[in-house]
Amino acid sequence: MPHSLSNLIDRYNGIEYPVKFLMYDSVLTWALDVARNKGIEDGYDDGGFAQAGSMEAYLTRLHDVGPKNLSDLIKRHQTSSSPLHAVIYEPFLAWALEVAKDCGLFAAAFFTHACAVDYIFYNVYHEVLKLPVSSTPVLIEGLPLLLELQDLPSFVAVPDSYPANVKMTMSQFANLDKADRVLINTFYKLENEVNCHHF
Repeated sequence: MPHSLSNLIDRYNGIEYPVKFLMYDSVLTWALDVARNKGIEDGYDDGGFAQAGSMEAYLTRLHDVGPKNLSDLIKRHQTSSSPLHAVIYEPFLAWALEVAKDCGLFAAAFFTHACAVDYIFYNVYHEVLKLPVSSTPVLIEGLPLLLELQDLPSFVAVPDSYPANVKMTMSQFANLDKADRVLINTFYKLENEVNCHHF
């Protein structure tokens, strides 16, 4: 049986940790050194994402060079007067967790989508919601509404439309059970009926 996110969250509630962090954000596609504001190279030094030509090429290259570059940045800090104690990473880049653990650091996954969206992704990953969805309405336990196709991420109906995005989205749950903490983006007043404890 798959691990539930609520079990992972419950496992780490109430634990105190130092507040020096390296933030890793796949939306920006580079890591920021909080103290010095330096980025991790993504392998496309002359043009970033535009130089890659496609999402698949960009993610492949980032996966190839990102772990070493993140590891090098962490190691530079570990020999400085401001060593890092933790990595907060976007789960789309699951390799950041492996790097943090290899460096002996606390690692927290930070889901940046709304809780309800991540919960849909989680159900797709665990095949509770099977792709492609062709008939509606869809009921997902833990969500308060019946969902129509327009309420779901576009790849749910047409998974072959963005294969690199689907692969990246599903990869965020691959090693989540190894994270020390899971942080989920939510706004209670907007999502108070979403039962995040299901995932």
